[in-house]
Amino acid sequence: MSERTFLYIHKIIRFDDVLTRRGQRNDDKFAPIRNLWEKWSEQLPIFYNPNDCVNVDEQLLGFHGRCKFRQYIPSKPKRYGLKFWLLVDSRTCYVWKIQPYLGKGVTGNTERNQGERVVLDLVDGLKGHNVTMDNFFSSHSLGQKLLQKQMSMVGTMRKNKRSIPPKLLNCKKVPRYESTFAFTPDTTLVSYISHKNKCTVVMSTLHHAPNIENESKKLPEIISFYNSTKGGVDTVDKMLSCYSCKRKNNRWTMAVFSNIIDISALNSYILYNDIDPNWKQTQKHTKRKCFLHELAISLAKPYMEKRKKAQGTNYLWHCFPNCHPRIFLTLVIMMLAHQKNTRMKSLRKKTAQGVKNAIILENIKISGHRHSASYVKSRAATTDMPKIFA
Repeated sequence: MSERTFLYIHKIIRFDDVLTRRGQRNDDKFAPIRNLWEKWSEQLPIFYNPNDCVNVDEQLLGFHGRCKFRQYIPSKPKRYGLKFWLLVDSRTCYVWKIQPYLGKGVTGNTERNQGERVVLDLVDGLKGHNVTMDNFFSSHSLGQKLLQKQMSMVGTMRKNKRSIPPKLLNCKKVPRYESTFAFTPDTTLVSYISHKNKCTVVMSTLHHAPNIENESKKLPEIISFYNSTKGGVDTVDKMLSCYSCKRKNNRWTMAVFSNIIDISALNSYILYNDIDPNWKQTQKHTKRKCFLHELAISLAKPYMEKRKKAQGTNYLWHCFPNCHPRIFLTLVIMMLAHQKNTRMKSLRKKTAQGVKNAIILENIKISGHRHSASYVKSRAATTDMPKIFA
């Protein structure tokens, strides 16, 4: 594909029906790419079974164009963009489920308990897993609902939650690296003093004992487990930023489409590593780059072969659909001679002129008319021939 063709396709590509576009946008902000998105997101959980621990977090896809649900998050590297909720395998970083954030609904009302609703939607289809999350999602009610689904959770807690005992929030005059635990039959809370007059509250339905792992900083087992499993989505963002097919564009649908391709390529890389762990172990720093290169070649190879064949006999037959088989065979032989010997320019020119005259005579015989040789020569001089005769 030429660069001009690629830029033309990149300019005109759309993902919805132009006839129903206006009506669908009034009901769904994501309508311009909803059909493609649903078909793609349904395939993600089919090819992979996540490990025992998954991570839920947000992804901000950088975008500065016009969009009704564009977000501003100053703590992110790219402050403006489109926000997505992701469920990722904590060990392999496979994106198992993804959901777009579209802002307020059509009615304009703010959604209540949004974090709880997002987690329950993303973990639908899982059983027996642990979910690690930050303080936007975690709550005591969510932990109980996950226990009913035979799942556990570990996550930090915001200090304004009513389910936290006041004693765990009192961090003044408490020695550094001190931990305070609170227990219920199925939930554990720990308040850890990491800095002076600052405490971190973590809730877990997976741990039920006040174990301490790091003796120097007296780090509780709950916090150590949280630190080791919380970075799945952040690792995905880092890997997508290293190798991305995203291009500068003012249409948010193209930004979402580029994100679809990037996540699909990352998931395919993770699947291939699980199938063949010994693949290119000596090239660990360029392993993913080599995989993406081979993936691109494997996707483009069928079209390259099809285009190569189209320049051969299929191309000739397309140029002369009513040609006599004997003349068509002469064309094929002449094309092969052109490819093998590029020095016989005069012979090729004479052969091409003879084939032109033969084709015109054959067409004249088919039409039932008789013309003089001068007429045949005049027709041959104005007849456009394929590029192989140049």
